[in-house]
Amino acid sequence: MIRRIREMINISTIRGKFFWLTTTLVIVPMVILSTIFYNMTADKLGSNAKKHAYSSLNMASLYMDQVAKDINDLANVIMGNLELQAILLEKDMDDYTYMRNISRISKLMSVYTQSKPFITSYLVYSKNGIGVKRLFRGTESIAFDYRNMMSEDIGESYLQMLEANNRVLWLNKQPSEESYYSERMIVGKLLKETEGNYDTLGFLMLEIDKDALFKGLQFLNPSEQSQYFFWDNYGGLVYHMPRETDPILGQEIINQMQHVEFSEAFDKRVITLGNRNFYGASVFIERTGWTMTTLIEDSILLEDANKFGKLTIQTFMFVLVIGWMIAFLFSNSISRPLRRLRSMMIVNPNAESLLQYRFEASDEVSQIGEKFIRLMEENQKLNDQVFDALLKRKEAEIQVLQAQINPHFLYNTLESLNGFAVMRDQPEMSEVIGALGKFFRVTLSRGNELIPIADEVEHVTSYVKVQQFRFRGKFEWICEIDEEMMPYWMPKLLLQPLVENAIYHGLKKESGGGVIMLSGHLTDNAIKFMISDDGPGIPEDRMKEIVEALSTGESGKIYGLKNVHDRIHMRFGAGYGLELSSQPGTFTTVSITIPFLDSHGQVIDS
Repeated sequence: MIRRIREMINISTIRGKFFWLTTTLVIVPMVILSTIFYNMTADKLGSNAKKHAYSSLNMASLYMDQVAKDINDLANVIMGNLELQAILLEKDMDDYTYMRNISRISKLMSVYTQSKPFITSYLVYSKNGIGVKRLFRGTESIAFDYRNMMSEDIGESYLQMLEANNRVLWLNKQPSEESYYSERMIVGKLLKETEGNYDTLGFLMLEIDKDALFKGLQFLNPSEQSQYFFWDNYGGLVYHMPRETDPILGQEIINQMQHVEFSEAFDKRVITLGNRNFYGASVFIERTGWTMTTLIEDSILLEDANKFGKLTIQTFMFVLVIGWMIAFLFSNSISRPLRRLRSMMIVNPNAESLLQYRFEASDEVSQIGEKFIRLMEENQKLNDQVFDALLKRKEAEIQVLQAQINPHFLYNTLESLNGFAVMRDQPEMSEVIGALGKFFRVTLSRGNELIPIADEVEHVTSYVKVQQFRFRGKFEWICEIDEEMMPYWMPKLLLQPLVENAIYHGLKKESGGGVIMLSGHLTDNAIKFMISDDGPGIPEDRMKEIVEALSTGESGKIYGLKNVHDRIHMRFGAGYGLELSSQPGTFTTVSITIPFLDSHGQVIDS
C-alpha cells in the first residue's frame, strides 16, 4: 500500500503525473474561487463590523451629550431657586446667618442632586460675600479646599473664567492639581440674577465622580481589545475605559494616542503594540468640548471574517480530499495497463523473448509494446551516440573555460566607464564605478587566498558604496578599524558576506534609515572584527537554530554565515570563527576571530 502511495505521488511516473494533473485541476480553481470569495466576504464583514463599532461610538456620544444636558439643566434649575438667589444677594452676613445659609443651601442641594449619584460634592461661591463667607461647600471634597480657594484666590479665577466663557464649564481637574489624571472632575455654572439686570451673583461648582459618571457606558463592553478614551479640549485625558486595563499597556496606548490624528471612521490602523494592531475612530461631544475616541484591536473587528476564513479552509480541505480520491481512481485506471507493460519489460529484458507477446494494434499500450522491441535494437546505437556526445560536451566545457573573461579586460572596461561618467559630469556614478572596480580587483586578486587586511577593508567598503548607491538613504556606514591591524593578512572575502547579511536581513525591510558598523581591534592573541546593525534583531528561537547550525555542520538557511565560519574553523581550528549576539528590536552583532597571519599565511605568535 505504501509503495502504491509513493508511486502515486511521484511526479516522475505516469501515474503520478495523472494524479497531480487531476489534483491541480481541482485545487487551482478551488484556491482562486475560495480566495476571491473569502476576500469579498471578509471585506464586507469587516466593513459591517467597523460600521457597527462606529454606531456604538455615536450612541455613546449621544448618551454623554444627554448626561451633559441633564447636568446643564440641573445647574439652571439650581440657579433659578429663589431661596438661593436671596442668599447670594446678602452682602454682610454674621456668623449665625452664614451657618444658617450653609444649612439651607445643603438642604436644597440634597434635593436637587439626590437623583445624580455621580455628584459627590458642590461649591457655591457668592460674589457679594466677604472672605470665607463667600464659600458654601457641601460634603468633604477633593477639589473644593477652603485653604486653596482663599489663599490662592482660585474662587476669583473660576469666576473670571466662567464670566469669560458664559457657558457651563467642564474641567478635567482643578487647575491647581499637578497630576496628569484626576479621579474627579468639576462642572462650573455662572449664577446670575433671574430678574432685573441679571447681574452675576457667583458660581456653582459640582464635583463629579468619573467612575460613576461613565458607568452608564458599560453597554459598550469595554475590554483590553476594545478601549474608549475621553479627551478634553486641551488634550488631557478625562477618562479611560476599561479601568482594569493592564497599566503598562494602557500607558503605552495613551502615549501613542497623543501623537495620532483620528478619522471619523475605522479606515486605518493607528496604533501598533508588538504584533497587535488597533483601529481607531473619534467623535466630538459638543456640550462638553470633549473628543471621544475608541481603539479596537483588528482581531475583534475581523472576528467574523476570521471565522469565515476558518470555514473556507475547512471546506477547501474537504474538497481537496475528495479531489485526491478522484485523482487516485482516475490515475489508477490509466496507469494500470502501463504498469503491466513495465512489469513485462523488467521480467523479460531480452528483445527476443518479447516476440512471444502479442499486442492488439488498436490499443495504445500495445503500440508502445511494439515500439519497445525496436527500441531494444537501437539501444546499442544510442549508447554509442551518447558516448560521443559526452566527449564532445567535455571538449566544449574546456573551450568555455579557456574563453573566460580576462580580468584586465574587465578593469579596462570599468575604467572606460569611469572616464565616460567623469566626462558626463556624473561624479556619483564615477564613484560607484570606481568602487565596483575595486570590489572586483580584490575579489579576483589573481587567485590569491590571502590578502592584506587593508585590502579586505577596502573591498567591503567598495561593496557598501555600491549598495548605498542602490539603496539610497537606507543605511549609514561606519568603519572604525585599528591602524595596528593593517600590516597583518587574512583570508579574503570574510567581511563582505556578513555585511551583505546585515543589509538584507537587518535593514532592507526597515522603513527608516539604519546603521551598519564595521569595527576591528587586536586582542592579546587574535584579530577581531565586529559587524553590527541596529535592525530588528534575531528572535531567541532563531538565534538557537543559527548557533546550533554553526556548531553541528548543518547549514540550514545560513549559507553565508556557515561558509565564513567553516572557512575560518577548518583553516585555523577551534577557538576561531564566528560569534553572534543580538537583542530583538535593538541590534545584531557578528564577531569574527582569526589569528595573526603574515603574507605567507603563517600564524604569528602574539
